[in-house]
Amino acid sequence: MRSIRSTRWVGPLLVLAVLLGCGEGLTRQERWVQVATEDLATRIGVTEADIELVQVEEVVWPDSGLGCPDPDQMYAQATQDGFRIVLRSGEKEYAYHGGVD
Repeated sequence: MRSIRSTRWVGPLLVLAVLLGCGEGLTRQERWVQVATEDLATRIGVTEADIELVQVEEVVWPDSGLGCPDPDQMYAQATQDGFRIVLRSGEKEYAYHGGVD
């Protein structure tokens, strides 16, 4: 599975989408998937219809590294509520990790 390191952007993108009223009537998980799908489609140059949801789950990350820490970075050692989304396009899977405030 390929992990997109810049998936930490999903948290701020999700907050922005919610503040702008995007995704009204959707559950929290549906909004996460919508934002991640839009982001992945843009990054890899496909349509959203070409992306399949494999998994979405709420998680409690052990620290602020959100499950994909950079070894050269220090992270707050406090649990962080968040989510993990796995999307597929073609034969490749992409993992999105994020935090929820």
